[in-house]
Amino acid sequence: MLMSSRWIIFWLTLLGRVTQCWGYDASWRWHSTIAEFKDEDKQTPPPQSPVVFVGSSTIRYWTTLAEDMASLVTIRRGFGGAHLDDVVHYAQDIILDYHPKAVVVYAGDNDIHAGKTPERVYRDWRRLVQRVRVGGLDIPIFFISIKPSPQRWAEWTTSQMANKLVRDSCRRDDKLIYIDVASRMLTEKPPPKKWFAPDGLHLSSNGYALWVDTVKGVLKGHPCCNRP
Repeated sequence: MLMSSRWIIFWLTLLGRVTQCWGYDASWRWHSTIAEFKDEDKQTPPPQSPVVFVGSSTIRYWTTLAEDMASLVTIRRGFGGAHLDDVVHYAQDIILDYHPKAVVVYAGDNDIHAGKTPERVYRDWRRLVQRVRVGGLDIPIFFISIKPSPQRWAEWTTSQMANKLVRDSCRRDDKLIYIDVASRMLTEKPPPKKWFAPDGLHLSSNGYALWVDTVKGVLKGHPCCNRP
């Protein structure tokens, strides 16, 4: 029994190291969610040349996205708890297969909370950009800044560092666009509770309204989205 337990510990440790090296961080968790997206597409064929919104629960819970972005054709593909490397792993399914004219990404929040460094978030962002480019799409990719929140306020300094790395990369490439929602949310520190659901992490209707004003303004000001 003792030997058996040691072997179990050995194999679990090895599996953890292998998945960490691959950078997928247990992306198998989302297989059922991806299957649901595919079933949805079978029932309702997706539109042509949409703006695809991908990322974690902030995208998933943005249930009013289509009406909020009424003048744009959008697809929402968020899954709660996702990290940036999950988005990379499923890029074919949630981005490339839709042949979008632009991609909007919100992720990185859960990464920092899980202990990943700002440099790791930046590397995964660059991996996502490369994945989209290698997939044949030379399109604008928008990154919504990691948001400050009351629940994760202790992590905000680290999140700011990740935001800066991504923002600086966007300044070097005119097809990468950084959308700064964080500054608008920080009317006080920590940010006001009115922007958030009772859990102090996810957005409230007020929070989404602020995001709509910011995100839509940037999208509509970009050539990819201000013409048919």
